[in-house]
Amino acid sequence: MTISIDKNEYKVSLSGHGTADVGIGGTTEKFVPNINISSWNDECWLNINPKWLVISDQIESFVDDKISIAVGDIEWKVLQSKDESIEMFIIFKSKPATNIFPLDVDFPEGLQWRYQGSLYEDWLANSVGLTWEEYQEACYRPDRVVGSYALYWNKKHNKYKTGKFGHMYAWEAIDNRGEKSKIPLEYSPVKKQLILNVDQKFLNTAKYPVTLTGMK
Repeated sequence: MTISIDKNEYKVSLSGHGTADVGIGGTTEKFVPNINISSWNDECWLNINPKWLVISDQIESFVDDKISIAVGDIEWKVLQSKDESIEMFIIFKSKPATNIFPLDVDFPEGLQWRYQGSLYEDWLANSVGLTWEEYQEACYRPDRVVGSYALYWNKKHNKYKTGKFGHMYAWEAIDNRGEKSKIPLEYSPVKKQLILNVDQKFLNTAKYPVTLTGMK
């Protein structure tokens, strides 16, 4: 990915996603594990920050187009995937003390979080006279979309097109053996948090390190 650096912020332009621009870190005295995504000349934006990962004197690294920082046994990493989306990873070298990991989110009024349930849930809400079998034949929903959130701006048409700002796909935990566990996402509008709720049994029996990431 093409990156420019301003103080402690790594800037990425996602040409495959319209006018989306990404800032990783921040214009602060030290690098923080923070992602800011903006579109339409900063009219709509989203900030994602795992505030529980507190940085003191740790220094980030930028190697092979990957930006990462480690705090004790936890590593936070960001990279740009082949489809030009931004991928965030949280890597635990040993079993964490909790299985709940909130991501604080901030955004302007007008950005809507639309939950994407299972195909069956979608059929119940939007079947328009089709049987479940007919709906299954007509529609398809990838596993990473089930339990995810589509983000829409409250404007569309012209430069906004459909108004879709982005998509927060479902996450999964992957251990060192390749074993996987899907992570339910819960968006709390009151706390303004996207909560990753990792299965505790998976963490108890996993072969570490364990990586949490958005599903491919």
